Parts: sequence; structure tokens; C-alpha cells
Amino acid sequence: MKIRVFIKPNSKQAPKIIKSDDFWTIFVKNQPIDNKANNEALEILAKDFKIAKSKIKLIKGHKARYKTFLILDKE
Repeated sequence: MKIRVFIKPNSKQAPKIIKSDDFWTIFVKNQPIDNKANNEALEILAKDFKIAKSKIKLIKGHKARYKTFLILDKE
């Protein structure tokens, strides 16, 4: 399953997810330096889906605010 995500780094509302039909908005505390915001977003998604972080892959948008994550099966 693919999820399109909009990341809001350096946010005071973090950690928070707003889900919509087009994409999800994830608020993270970290700044987008040294991949910290991406890693925090991955942790938030893993907690939301109740799966291991290794089951989620960032496949598009490594340096952009709009990203695509691939959620692998739970098995």
C-alpha cells in the first residue's frame, strides 16, 4: 500500500497525523537536517499502523515535503 504524505517539520503540534483522501499531513518536531524529519515521520507511521519501522519504506521525495511511503504487509 502506498501513502502520499506531506511533512511539516519543526512543528509545535508534533507528533500528529491528519488524514485526508489525497494525502496525509504529518507534523514532526525535527528539522529536515540529516534525515531527522524523515526518520521521525517513519516512526510516527509505524506507530499508527502498529508495525515495525522495517515494514515501511520511503520510496519518493527524500528531500521534498511531499513524500511517498510504501507500507509492506504485516506478514
